[in-house]
Amino acid sequence: MKHQTINLVKFKAFCKRIQAPLCHAVGYLETLWIFAQIQARDGDLSKFSSLEIAGWIEFPGDPDLLINALVECRWLDRDGDRLLIHDWAEHKPNWLKGVDARREPSAE
Repeated sequence: MKHQTINLVKFKAFCKRIQAPLCHAVGYLETLWIFAQIQARDGDLSKFSSLEIAGWIEFPGDPDLLINALVECRWLDRDGDRLLIHDWAEHKPNWLKGVDARREPSAE
């Protein structure tokens, strides 16, 4: 997580929306991004249910509350039936950007 994330308005809104202390919200977001790195490297979470995502990140509350809060606070985006990590191509870890770059055909 970027060191200034906890100072973002959307982060504070997320904490409030799920009624969680800062340390828990940090953990939920970090674990969501780890989930994506392992299960959805393109940042598209559409094939997973709210229950599956909430279970993986060990969110103790209502799974739909979590997903709706993530969307409302702009950590996730809804695009029709798709559920995407917000700006994943820009914010995903550098190692994953490298993996993606190696998969792209070279322009020769």
